[in-house]
Amino acid sequence: MNDKYNDKLIEDFGKFISVAINDSMYPIIESGIHSVKLVKINNDTLLKKRDIVLYEGNDENVDLKRIIRIRKNNLYLCGDNETKIIKVERSKVLAICIGILNNNTLEYIDVTNEEYNKYSKHIIHNRIIRIIKNVFNRKNKRKIG
Repeated sequence: MNDKYNDKLIEDFGKFISVAINDSMYPIIESGIHSVKLVKINNDTLLKKRDIVLYEGNDENVDLKRIIRIRKNNLYLCGDNETKIIKVERSKVLAICIGILNNNTLEYIDVTNEEYNKYSKHIIHNRIIRIIKNVFNRKNKRKIG
């Protein structure tokens, strides 16, 4: 993903569609299969728990993650396929996801869709199960190896 190009698109047009390049948001966003429709945010944009945001990381690359907690000007983000929480200042958020497109079937999921909202609640609530599975799998690998 050419980050400077994406920044320019957001700035000039207020929104853009980008193809996912990693599986941090799997299964809702799959690398090479799904595209996300993003809208530029401003200081007045209300960000909520469960929103998917595009943010600029410390390495100046951009990434998509889901908001799992908000505290003052800090957002706590995590990919749906990840367990590690990342703390990001609100000022680093560039855009918010408003929809997901399956490039193969052309099925579009609007983030206001009721089924999508059930999924986003479920994925956050079950994060602890993913953490426990990861710990269990690491312990078993040590015993085997």
